[in-house]
Amino acid sequence: MKAYFLAISVFLGVWNVKAQDISVSVGTTIPYQHYAGITLETNRLDVSYNAGILIPPYSDMILNILDDIGVDEVYINLLDASYQFGFTNSLGLNYKMGKNRRWYVGANFRIDHLTASDTPSDLIEIVTGETLNIGNRVSTGAQVEMGLTMYAAGMQLGHLFHLDKDGKHKIRTGLVLAKHLATQSSLSFAERNLENINTELDTLLWEDVFKDYGFIGGLDIAYVFKF
Repeated sequence: MKAYFLAISVFLGVWNVKAQDISVSVGTTIPYQHYAGITLETNRLDVSYNAGILIPPYSDMILNILDDIGVDEVYINLLDASYQFGFTNSLGLNYKMGKNRRWYVGANFRIDHLTASDTPSDLIEIVTGETLNIGNRVSTGAQVEMGLTMYAAGMQLGHLFHLDKDGKHKIRTGLVLAKHLATQSSLSFAERNLENINTELDTLLWEDVFKDYGFIGGLDIAYVFKF
C-alpha cells in the first residue's frame, strides 16, 4: 500500500499538479469490485489509483464463473471459504484520444488481497494432500486463517460522458481486463508453523487455478468529479 502512495507523490512532484489537475471517483467494476479513486490529469495522460472492496454478490459471481469454465470443485469450495472479504488496489495509466479527448485506452497493475478467518482445515488438506497436524487437536473441522494476495496486469478501454459544460462532473464507462501474474497464499493457526503446507497450497492454486483461469475485470462505471 505504501508503494502506491509513494508513486502518487512522485507523480505529484513530477507534474507539479494543481487542484484543477485532480479528480476523484466512485464506481463499480462488474463483477469485480466497488471502489473509490483519485486521478492526476494532464492534457493526454491520466494516472489513477483506486482502492476498493470485493464482497458478495460479486465474489459469488466470480466463483460461479470459475465453476462454469471448469475449475475443480475442491478449489471452488476453498476459494468460497476465502472470499469473505477482499481489498483491491490498482494503478492505472490512460491515454485520452479523439477530438474532445473523451475516449481512453490504458494499462493497469493490480494487487488484491482476500482474507478469511475461518477456512475449514479439511478443505486445505483435501487440496494439498497433506495433514495439518495442528497440535494435539483433531485437524478435521478446525478453522484456519487464510489469506490470498494476487498480482495482475491488464488494460482498459472506455469513454467519458460530460454532465456539464466545464467537464467537472463526468460518468466514466469502460471495459477492463487483467490477467493474474502471480499469487501468494498465507495460512496460520494460532502460532503453528504451516510454511510447508502453505508452499504446497500456493503452488497448487497457481498451477490449477490462476495460471490458466486467472482473468479479472468486466464493465466499469464510475462517477467522476474534477476539482
